[in-house]
Amino acid sequence: MSDLDVASVCDRFGLGLAVTPGLRVAGYYHNQVWRLDTITGAYAVKRLTWAPSAEAIEIERRALAAGVPLPPPVPETATGRHTVELGGAVVRVHRWLDGRAPGIDDLTPALCRRMGALLATVHRTGSSGPLGPGAGSHGPPAPGAGSGALVDPDAGAGGALDPGAGAGDAPDTGAGADGLLDGGSGEGEDFARLRADTERPEGLGTMVGSHGDLHPKNALLRADGSLALIDWDTAGAYVAEQEAAGVALDWSARLGGDVDLDRFDAVVEGYRSGGGVIPSEPWVFGGWVRGYLDFMRRAGTDEREQTHARLSLLAAILPDLVKRLT
Repeated sequence: MSDLDVASVCDRFGLGLAVTPGLRVAGYYHNQVWRLDTITGAYAVKRLTWAPSAEAIEIERRALAAGVPLPPPVPETATGRHTVELGGAVVRVHRWLDGRAPGIDDLTPALCRRMGALLATVHRTGSSGPLGPGAGSHGPPAPGAGSGALVDPDAGAGGALDPGAGAGDAPDTGAGADGLLDGGSGEGEDFARLRADTERPEGLGTMVGSHGDLHPKNALLRADGSLALIDWDTAGAYVAEQEAAGVALDWSARLGGDVDLDRFDAVVEGYRSGGGVIPSEPWVFGGWVRGYLDFMRRAGTDEREQTHARLSLLAAILPDLVKRLT
């Protein structure tokens, strides 16, 4: 299914007669997305190589019902299902929202503060009821694992490396960090220490149903300056404190991978203003560290070097970041 079967999509999802053949959206790495205009409106049609879980669909639906800005999903007319197998692939449809991924120049402290507050809303929504079977079974998310949408193969929309390029489409399973960089350099041992230093103690952390991949590439900056959140396909049960710290790191990354402290603080301030809690403890960074270590194990040379640099920068300033959370 190299081209979009417009007639079948319109029929299965009740979209009405198409007025365009479907415009392929650039920038997606793992999946394919089209804008499709019909007599009933504009839609985003996504073709995936795997089916999102029922849990992910429910978390997205719950967030929409609570007022989180996101593209409304469109169910199949006959069954009410939100995923349909079509032409050997899984297809989803959402209402189209205009906007673009925030670029590095858009990531001001004010925007980062809004993102932190929006994340707090997502987490409150995800705590509003029981999750389905398997809740809490996820490891921390591999960064960028959701859609794999990339503005550039080597850089996320925020200017920092996006591990989605090689991280696959599932949350991180906690692959070991020991020996990730073997070859006698001793770097693997250093990063194993970073992982150990940021390991979450048993019994700590708040499990919530959440997006799981809120890198800037999975946000839409709209004309009025507001943010919407897209690509909920890897939504699931995540540790709220670790996701919040990871979002603070991803939204504060500079082009070289180091941290813009004003933007980092702004995300945290926004999250706390919305009722979120991030304790001043190293383990809150553990989900982000674990995801990047797992990506580095699978990445190509260029991505591996960039990820190595970013992890090294984090290791160097980890005590300072923990202090900033006080």
